[in-house]
Amino acid sequence: MPRGHKIMLSFLDWPAEDQHRWKAAFKSSDRFDERSYGAHLAPTTRKARRDSYGRFLGFISAVHPERLMAQAQARIDRRIVAEYVTWRRQSAEVVSLAVDLGHLRDALKLICPDNDWSWLLNIIKHMAVTTPRRVGKYHLVTSDRLYLLGSELIDRAVADADAAGHIAKTHAIQYRDGLVIALLALIPLRSRTLTALYASASIS
Repeated sequence: MPRGHKIMLSFLDWPAEDQHRWKAAFKSSDRFDERSYGAHLAPTTRKARRDSYGRFLGFISAVHPERLMAQAQARIDRRIVAEYVTWRRQSAEVVSLAVDLGHLRDALKLICPDNDWSWLLNIIKHMAVTTPRRVGKYHLVTSDRLYLLGSELIDRAVADADAAGHIAKTHAIQYRDGLVIALLALIPLRSRTLTALYASASIS
């Protein structure tokens, strides 16, 4: 990683259009609308996605500064992602690149809701499965895989609701379960807190 460059661009250093799109993602109230998905996110989740996007912009600023002038969706492709992964692996500040890329994808979905980011999810899945890791004594499921499972359930619920033209109870339950699984992968919760979350999100 080149010296003299910020690892993360603060929100105020983001391109103006990116700042505008990010703020707009938190205004609506329809939780199944990709454009308003951010309005229902917890502050810690918002911060994780904002920081991940800021790290990506830090890479763009250091390695491809000319791309900062492009639209957000035109700034990233498979080649750029491959370069970004290599660039990040030169440092030791990331525990899990797969999880961080998951946050980046979620941030992009907020900033560019009309774009298809499934190709990035496929890259993240491949990383989560193929990246060597020390296996614990009890072969525990990693937080990477739990996060990806939760993200897939959320995406599937939204896609199925869109295809059906309405939000059925099964869509809402799948969305809720995916959200809880993804949240547990990121933030350990006490059983009492988890029970309270399910109770508040109960669907009659």
